[in-house]
Order: sequence, then C-alpha cells, then structure tokens
Amino acid sequence: AVCLGFLFLMTRKYEYFKTDRPKDHAVRSLIGTGGLILTYSALSMLTMSQATVFFFASSLILPVLGVVILKEYVGLPRWIAILIGFCGVIIASQPLGAVSVLGVFVALGAAFSHASVGICLRWLGKTEDALTTTFYFVLIGTLCLIPFLFFIDASVPASKIWMLIGVGLSGTLAQLFLTGAFKFADSAAISPVTYTSLIWSVGFDMLIWNAFPSWTVMIGATVIIGCNLYILYRERKVKMAAEKCEQATASS
Repeated sequence: AVCLGFLFLMTRKYEYFKTDRPKDHAVRSLIGTGGLILTYSALSMLTMSQATVFFFASSLILPVLGVVILKEYVGLPRWIAILIGFCGVIIASQPLGAVSVLGVFVALGAAFSHASVGICLRWLGKTEDALTTTFYFVLIGTLCLIPFLFFIDASVPASKIWMLIGVGLSGTLAQLFLTGAFKFADSAAISPVTYTSLIWSVGFDMLIWNAFPSWTVMIGATVIIGCNLYILYRERKVKMAAEKCEQATASS
C-alpha cells in the first residue's frame, strides 16, 4: 500500500485514491486477505504442486458462485464438467491418507476464496481501475492484520527479511496483474494461462525441495484442468452464438 500510494503521489495520479465504492473494496479486501492466509497455510502443509492442484478448484467453484451471486446461467454440460472436475479433486486428495487431510481442506478453502475474489473483481472491474482496487486491497488487508502482530510472539531473523520483502513485492505485483487481467479480459483468456502455475510449482518442488508429485496428484490435475478447459470452451461457444444472434437481430 505504501509503495502504491507513493507511486500515485510521485506521478500525481491522485484520481486512483478516489472511489465511490468503499464498502465493496472492503468486502473484496477481507475475502482476499482471508484467502491469502489460507493459501500460505496450505503451502505450509502441502507441497507446492499438491497445493496448486487444489487451488485449481477455484475455476470449478467460480461458475457455481456466478449462478448464486450473479444469477448467471449454467447449462447441464457445464454442471457435468464441474462434477467431474471435483472427482479430480478427490483423486488428487489421495483418500488413502498420503496427503494431509487438514492441508486439503485448507487448500480448498483458499480455492473458494480465490473464486469469491474472482466474482468481486468482475463486479468491481466495471467501474474501478485495477490500481485503485489493488491499492485498497493491500491497504485494508494490512490494517486488518496489524492487530494480530501483538498476539504472535515471533521475530524474523535479519537474514530472512529479504524473503518477506520479496513476498510483499511479488504479491503486490500479482494482485495488480490479476486485477488488471479480470478487468481487460474474460475468464476464457485468463484461465488457461493460470494452469502454467502447475509447471512452475512442480519445477520448484523438484529443484528446491527434491519433492516429486505423485501419480494421483498428476491424474487429478489432468482431470481438473481438462474439465476447466471444457467449461471455457462451452462459455466461448455460447458467447459466440449470442453475439451472432445479436448481429442477426441488428441487421434485420
């Protein structure tokens, strides 16, 4: 928040501080902050590749929230794809106990939060700039977490401060890019790119922690990604059909 605020002041972009939707920013920020806590908690309980697979479930949850909150229509083929996708989540969770059960539930809670944030960004993106949304998310999230510092008896070694700074900067950039992505592109263009995170997470697991994903995790990931791509295909097909109908109506 300090970095973004300083940037606005230096560039004299004061309009980015202005908003007519403070309550909406507060809701988005609280959901996003809770999601970050769940995300970091999941990563402490699971390998990066395992956690990333469960985070993909957010793309399955998003259409369900769209029906409930935005009153969007979801046809039978998409509902079937969503159900099959959740079967992939069950496969990846390895019911035999090879994966932390608590970690799975925490990761799925993070996925639900990510999907909820996606709904909020669609909602806010209609009127708010990506920089404004990111600034208030970081500001409100920081203010909400400061009181908890008084109840945590932990100090950070000087040798690891650079890690926290790196997390803060990369997290801010990620939120900025994510907010801008939802503002300027639809989910059909965004979601396939997010699946490359599995490649990065598997690579980091192998190079840094010498951890290799199990075959159940990879099968589950394949099912989840396949169902998500099908959902995106259906959404794109329906959207194109609607646009053709509108053009035909306008020409007549």
